[in-house]
Amino acid sequence: MILRRIVEHLRLQHWTAVGIELLIVILGVFIGTQVSNWNLERTTNRQAAEFTVHLKEDLREEDWGYQMMVQYSRVALENAERAVQALDRTTSASDEALLISAYRATQYKQGLGQRADRH
Repeated sequence: MILRRIVEHLRLQHWTAVGIELLIVILGVFIGTQVSNWNLERTTNRQAAEFTVHLKEDLREEDWGYQMMVQYSRVALENAERAVQALDRTTSASDEALLISAYRATQYKQGLGQRADRH
């Protein structure tokens, strides 16, 4: 429809009308592109906000796991030190206490980080 009008104005050499209609078409394309860009930016910002929330959750969980591993390792180290002291005879410990400390000293865990799979 617009193309027919532009062709008709060109045939009749109405240059002002041709210019106005071309300006209208160009503005329409520009506005359409701008609206599309705004929608894309809004979608990207929403996804970034969701990702940030999930990342914070994952990092809190990682922190909790690392704090637990630090405490667990601290207990294993204390038992190892007790067992070594008992074996060096720098402190006295019953056979049962030595055995328990030695066993607990060998218990260690290796924590593996995990991330939730959110797409």
